This record gives sequence, C-alpha cells and structure tokens, in this order.
Amino acid sequence: MPVIEAGEPLPLALRSSGGLTGLRDYQQAAVDALLGGEGEAARAATAESTAPAAAGGSGVVVLPCGAGKTWVGIGAIARLGCETLILTPNTVSVTQWIRELRRATTLGDDQIGAYTGDRKEVRPVTVATYQVLSSRGGERGTNAHWPLFQDRNWGLIIYDEVHLLPAPVFRLTAELQATRRLGLTATLVREDGREGDVFALVGPKAYEAPWKSLEEAGWIAEASCSEVRVPLEPDCAERYADAPARARSRIAGENPRKAEVVRALLARHEGEQALVIGQYLDQLRRVSRELGLPLVTGDMPHGERQALFDRFNRGELRALALSKVANFAVDLPDAAVAVQISGSFGSRQEEAQRLGRILRPKADGGGASFYSLVSEHTDEVEYARRRQRFLVQQGYRYEVRRWTEDGSAADRPAAESSR
Repeated sequence: MPVIEAGEPLPLALRSSGGLTGLRDYQQAAVDALLGGEGEAARAATAESTAPAAAGGSGVVVLPCGAGKTWVGIGAIARLGCETLILTPNTVSVTQWIRELRRATTLGDDQIGAYTGDRKEVRPVTVATYQVLSSRGGERGTNAHWPLFQDRNWGLIIYDEVHLLPAPVFRLTAELQATRRLGLTATLVREDGREGDVFALVGPKAYEAPWKSLEEAGWIAEASCSEVRVPLEPDCAERYADAPARARSRIAGENPRKAEVVRALLARHEGEQALVIGQYLDQLRRVSRELGLPLVTGDMPHGERQALFDRFNRGELRALALSKVANFAVDLPDAAVAVQISGSFGSRQEEAQRLGRILRPKADGGGASFYSLVSEHTDEVEYARRRQRFLVQQGYRYEVRRWTEDGSAADRPAAESSR
C-alpha cells in the first residue's frame, strides 16, 4: 500500500470578515466526506515532530455551479494545513481562486502564487492552468514546467472543473499518485463516456449535492428554463435542406432570426443583468453589433476580459455576449438571465455549465431565467433534448415555447415540455 505524503506544513485558518462566516453546512459535509477526521490531528502531530504525518483522503466533490466549490477546496486546504497545488482551466479562474484565497484565509500575498503563461510564481499555494501543466517544449518535447509539479512537496492537489482533464494531464499526474487529490465539478458527465478516467486519476466520488435541494435551501437561485423554437427564413430553410449534415448544424445554430428573439428577451428582462452565450464567433459578432453588446471571447487578452467582467459586476454593463468562455468558471454573481443562441451539438455538460453562470443567489432574492434558442424543424431540436438531459435528471423542467412570426408570443407554451 503506497504511503500518502502529508506535504510541507502550511499554517493557515479560515477567517470571518467581509461578510464571510466560514463553510456552509454542505460545504463542510463535503470536506468531512473527503477527509474524515483528518487534519487537526495531522497538524498537531506535525507540530510535535519534524517528520510529516501520513494522511489519506482523495476523491471528487460534485456541487452545482454557484454553490461555492472553491470554498470546499479552501476548506480542505485549511483542514490539512499543507502546501497545495490548484489546477484550473484558464487564467480567469486562476484570478478568481487567488481572490477567494486572500479573502477567505489567513494566507499572506507572499504565500499565494499564480503559474500561468504570463506569471511564474511558485509559492506554498500555487494556482496553475491545465495548459501550463500539459504544454510541451524543449528539444525532446518534454514539459518544461514539470519539475515544479514533480519536485515540490505538495500535500494536496486540487483539480478544478475536473471533468475537463485533458489526456496529457492524466499521463503527467500519474507520478503524483501518492499525493492527496481533490476533484471539483458541477457536471461529472462526459460525452465520450470517460468519467471513469476521472475516478482513476483522482479517486472515487466523495460527495454530491443535488441541484434542486440546494435551490430549495436558498443556496443557489431558483431557475426557470425555456426552450424557444425559432423558425428559419425561407432562404435559410432551403440552404439547410440542401446542406450536408455538419453544415446543417451550423446553419441552424446561426439562424439570423435568433437575434430578434434575443432583443425581445433582453427587453422583457429590462433591469436584470444578462448573458448572451453562443458557439459561433461570426454569429456572436453579428449579435454584438446589432444589439450593442460587448463581446468576450477566448482570444481576448486576459486583462481586457477581466475589465469587462469587472464592469459587469459593478453594474456598469447590463449585458455581455460570451463565447465558449462561458463553459468554464466565470464569476458573474449578479447575472440573472442567460440566452443561449448556439451550442456544441448535444453536450449536457455545456448546457449545465451555461445555466450555472446565473445560479448565484441574488441579493434581492430573485430567481434566474435560462433561455435556449433552437431552430424549429432542424436537428437542433434533437440536440436540445440531449443537452437538457442532465438538468432534467437534476429536477429541472424546460417549457418549450414557439416564437411567432410577429415575435409577439415567445411566452406561449408549445404542446410539449421536457421533464
């Protein structure tokens, strides 16, 4: 049986300030399920001995978007009191983790580092991107950053959005199996059916909280979900009918009439902050121009992207258009409306992640509204059913509505719904 490394000791504690009052009950339950009674005794033993205490505790925690998965990770770090490596999907997520670590713990700025394409800080708690871990360089194609991950005495590795782990990360982290591991995700589903790879790398599912139970308790916003069927214009319908399957998907996804639906929905939710989310950049650029919405894409420099997010969070921007960056951790707590104009075929994970962008509890206690625009009489209808499947299993219900020719009845239910 392999020895589990306790890692280099790191004294820290959670703190109550700025409205923070420690872990919520389900967050504490997740930490307890992962670590059991480990932590306090391990720190005491370490304080009395120069030898690190042996420890176990690896697994996956599944919580809805907006339920505070970051706090579970922070709670585990505080419980174990050890140096920690946190892996995240992108630099925006790195920034968010560092902000929360500073707010929620007694760690000093000199104890928290970012390791990304732009910054190379190796500190007792280091937040890095998966891309850095899996990048290749050098004459033999070896990972130039690997010594950081291999040689430091990490006691815990946290995999944020663990369902996204790319294959190179699986290979590289195989050498770190003796270290405790925590995977965090809202959607433990993969369209390729390889969820088992996550368990093989990280450990078994340690804790999961149903989405609707946290909604009923008020920890995430109550959400209504609507699928809006949008007709194709005659010339667009003709192109769709004559196109091969792959091209048909894009024609349906980029249906020009969706822009007028977006305009009407934003008008209906005037006064609420909204996100318009899509798959195709050309479509997003058109909607951005027509509706005067700032557009955030993956190619945008990190500083510009964060500046737009900050303006949105301050209430200076009422709406943003987002590309697939909305599929990952984006902290926009006041967003109450999401309009999905196109997506990646039948991806359940993407559907759940996009709904998750609006599930943070609202200051006024209000709910959230999620709209998925689907081109009528196209393959998008079947893709929508597949996309919704995960959320329906969580207890959500989709009202199916038809957009009429005069645009006057988006709220008229069709003869079907998805349960």
